Amino acid sequence: MSAEPIGGGKWGLVYPIESHITVHDGAPDGMRQHSLQSGMTTRKACNVSGTELPGIPTASLKARVLDTVYEEKYLRVLDGFQLLAAEHLKTNVGIIVVNGDFGRGHYQAAIAEAERAGLKTQRFYVYAESATYSGRDVCVTLFADIWPTA
Repeated sequence: MSAEPIGGGKWGLVYPIESHITVHDGAPDGMRQHSLQSGMTTRKACNVSGTELPGIPTASLKARVLDTVYEEKYLRVLDGFQLLAAEHLKTNVGIIVVNGDFGRGHYQAAIAEAERAGLKTQRFYVYAESATYSGRDVCVTLFADIWPTA
């Protein structure tokens, strides 16, 4: 067992036990940390009740959005995140992709991922099928707007 920083100034205990999953309640804003197997740790996007969020995008969906909307030279692609696909280098804004509806739980998970990625702002460019959560710092673009159907 070891204590490791999990963001937001909080620490979690990591148990290196095979085939044992431990949910750490001290995880930051909408995130829960899971120890999966000997020494391997991942974070899954979860809502505040600890259940996994719907709409976690595949790597290919993230890549398709980035390729469609941005020039590569303006991006820092971020691997290892559930929702956060990249950082826009000119604006230091996180680019979030959700395969479905962007809701409050996604926003909270995105904030936690942005903190882990070291982004200086909590503003987001969001790409999703729909959005039931919005705010002053959230710019939502729907998939239908970037990939119109005939």
